[in-house]
Amino acid sequence: MLLTLGLTVFLDVVTAVAIGLIAAGMAGARQFERLQLDSVVSVPLLDRTFLDDAGEQDPFAARVGLVALKGSFTVASSNMIIDRIGAEIGDHEVVILDFSETVHIDDSAAHMVGQMIDIARDEETACIIMGLAGAPATTMDGLDVLEHIPADQIVENLDEAREAARRLIDA
Repeated sequence: MLLTLGLTVFLDVVTAVAIGLIAAGMAGARQFERLQLDSVVSVPLLDRTFLDDAGEQDPFAARVGLVALKGSFTVASSNMIIDRIGAEIGDHEVVILDFSETVHIDDSAAHMVGQMIDIARDEETACIIMGLAGAPATTMDGLDVLEHIPADQIVENLDEAREAARRLIDA
C-alpha cells in the first residue's frame, strides 16, 4: 500500500495501481508458498517403534523415513519442497511418501514428486507410495510419475507400508 501511495504521488494513479497489483500478487504467492511448505512433514521412523525391531543394535536407527504431503500443492511450492525434502531422502533405506491427506496436486507438483522419486533412486532409497487416491492419483497417473514404482510398493495405509518396508529392508 505504501508503494502504491508513493507511486501515486510521484507518478500517476494508473501506473501506481498496476504496480501495486503486481506487488500484491507477488506477496500473496509468497504467502501461499509458505502455507504449502508448512503442510509438508518429513520425519524419520525409529526401527524399534515402526518396525518393532527390538533386536536392533542402535536404539536410534531410522532406516525408514516418512514424507507426508497434506493439503494442496501447486507450482508455488514445488521447487522449495525439492530443496527441503530432497536432501533428507538419502538418509534412509526406505522412504514412505504419504498422500493420505493430499487434496490436490497440479502438474508441476506431480513432477516434483517424480523428482523426489528420482532422487531416491539415485540415492538407492526405496520408495513406498501410501494413500494415493482421488484427484492426486488421477494427475500422477496421467503424467506417469509412478512408472518406476512397483505395484507392491503402492499401498493404502500405514500397516501395508510397514510390511512393504520390512520386505524392502530384508531384501
